[in-house]
Amino acid sequence: MTNGYTNEISGNKILVRYSYIGTNYHGSAYQKGVDTVESHLINALTKSGLIVDIYNCDYCKCSRTDKGVHARANYISLFALNNIPKLHLMNINRLNKYLPNDICITKIFPVHSTFSCRYDCKGRIYKYFFNSTNLKICEMAEAAQLFIGEHDFKLFSKRNRGLTKSTIKEITEFQIAAFASGLHVATIKARSFLWHQVRCMMGALIMIGSGQLTMQQLSDMLKLKSNVKCYLMAPADGLLLYDCLFDNIDPMEGDVTYFQDYFNRMNILHSVVNFIANGTNNDEINKDDRKLTLNI
Repeated sequence: MTNGYTNEISGNKILVRYSYIGTNYHGSAYQKGVDTVESHLINALTKSGLIVDIYNCDYCKCSRTDKGVHARANYISLFALNNIPKLHLMNINRLNKYLPNDICITKIFPVHSTFSCRYDCKGRIYKYFFNSTNLKICEMAEAAQLFIGEHDFKLFSKRNRGLTKSTIKEITEFQIAAFASGLHVATIKARSFLWHQVRCMMGALIMIGSGQLTMQQLSDMLKLKSNVKCYLMAPADGLLLYDCLFDNIDPMEGDVTYFQDYFNRMNILHSVVNFIANGTNNDEINKDDRKLTLNI
């Protein structure tokens, strides 16, 4: 393993940090013929001339997110073509012009030639946003502490077909805090996670908050005293990959103001939906104004 970051470009290997709203995509990982976040990233990298394809550049992904999951900071590492000038290599604007407005490259770091964003990652932080109305937050926060430490999360994950990897993981942080009116956010940190692990843990906690699950049942599942999953997995749309941690790379660097136009347009859509949901008097609307096309 390496410390990763360097002030010099070694063989033009780079670490690319990117953000996305995952609502419109079938997950982050590249799949041939499927609309994923990485399919757009790869298109931007090839069209900008940084790579020819992903098969000869040591392309590596840090974290894989599912359909509908978002990311403030996900990463890929790769070798860019050797004839790319350093200034062009670090220019994110020339890459972002090839990306849709819900995907944004926020930073490019030069790294050592042996760097791997998957294996050199020291930790991953997820946040889960949820409607906390009528939930007992104190009980949820207390139950969340049961997840801290090393456990077998077999009953808090989804098995990947054909894979036999260990289901033992260590959670180093699990906190729940108020976020906005009627909303709370959970922050979960570990070196790595199993498939659907965060959503499974949150699903169990939400059921504890609603009185549908007891802490004893949660403890029994965690200790494998029970082989039955007594909870429903939480929805994907509240999950955010907040950051991935590397030595010598500031986790707070990067700018997501690129999303401002997207957020503004989504606010307009939200207002339109509220207007429709709340109803209106058709007599107050001009006939010509009834034809509304949303191109968002």
